[in-house]
Amino acid sequence: MMPTPSDMTSPHPETGTPSNGLLGDYESDGWDDSDDEDMDGAHDQSMVPQDTSPAAVVVTGVVVTSQPNWTMQERQDLPVGLTLENFLMEDSGLTLYRCEAAKKKNPTVSGLQSFVNGTKVHLSICLFNSDETVYMRCPDVKKKKFECQRVDSGIVFDITDNELRFKKKCQNKTGNHTGFELGREYESYSNGTTPQFVFVAVPYSSGYVKNLAIRSPPFRILSKRQERFLDSKTKRHKKAPEIEKLDTDIHNAKSTFNMLGEDIRHETFVNKSMKTFFNQLAQFAEHLQNPTAKIAIQFALRRGQQKEPETASM
Repeated sequence: MMPTPSDMTSPHPETGTPSNGLLGDYESDGWDDSDDEDMDGAHDQSMVPQDTSPAAVVVTGVVVTSQPNWTMQERQDLPVGLTLENFLMEDSGLTLYRCEAAKKKNPTVSGLQSFVNGTKVHLSICLFNSDETVYMRCPDVKKKKFECQRVDSGIVFDITDNELRFKKKCQNKTGNHTGFELGREYESYSNGTTPQFVFVAVPYSSGYVKNLAIRSPPFRILSKRQERFLDSKTKRHKKAPEIEKLDTDIHNAKSTFNMLGEDIRHETFVNKSMKTFFNQLAQFAEHLQNPTAKIAIQFALRRGQQKEPETASM
């Protein structure tokens, strides 16, 4: 049984854009959820009227007016004419880790020049391993002054370049996601298996020329890898405020200790000098002829006889 056109909607309609919506003309670093758009709506790309360009190429074939439905076998049988770049090749196949920084390596689809230049093409993302036809909203293109028109869940544009770069993860001013959606949001459509997706390019001439469609290899969309699978980089972490305070206290304690050490050495020298003076004075007192002066000096220096401690007697 062929799915109805209502089956072709994304499971997250709130992130979609009306069919006459326009792609924003702004750059994204492919990392922050809150991707800033520092220009007003005047920077949005202008709508491209369908089939009004005099250079438009007329494509012959079976034309359908609604976005095509595909059985799983039909999706598998589509010619693989598109290639994917900046996707990670793993044992399970191509994978896009959406929440990892793009680092100037945004997801890229190439092979578009397999169509004749000037041909209008509808590019969309379709769930690959599903009995139903389920489309994901096509991410915004990471290119300034890119003219296109949003039709259904994809974009229609003239073939001028061989490749398109897409924003990995970002939001527009209204808070809607304009990058790739996570694959786990489509698990209910993939019969319990990990959802896989394909880019599908269909010539567009007053409708979809379904029999000339091509696709990309299937890929998964995951969040991010665990740290142990990433390239480790030595980072210089800032010290916590508590550690900085302890370092300051240790430095102050060392400074105080050094100052006290100097004071002790000075007092020790003075004390030694005084002891030497008192010893010399005691020796001088022994030779005094005046008994009163002699007794006074000896008493002051405590050089006289020491009083023996009293002991109890029976």
